[in-house]
Amino acid sequence: GLGGGGVGGCQVGAGGNTDAEELADMVVAEVCRGMGMSSSEKRRISKRVERNARLARLDLAEIVEGRHGSETIGKILMTDSRGYCRSDQLLWNTVDFIRSLRESRYH
Repeated sequence: GLGGGGVGGCQVGAGGNTDAEELADMVVAEVCRGMGMSSSEKRRISKRVERNARLARLDLAEIVEGRHGSETIGKILMTDSRGYCRSDQLLWNTVDFIRSLRESRYH
């Protein structure tokens, strides 16, 4: 679950998951549900999300606070290194997930 507590900058706890990893795990768990993906596909997507989140300095707090539109964030997280998103379905699932995150956080 989401722990309470202050959200620091992108602190990486010794041995703990980084924000980007945690975010990637969460996104993949939600977004790939029901898509019939193999675990290796999920791992690949998870790695991509993690890398993209790091590059864009996005963590959960940043996403929920919503300085970027959910579509923008979906594209940031799901685009591969060549600038493609392999699956529209994935992208839209991600956008929906981000919207629901924001709604649950604020309502």
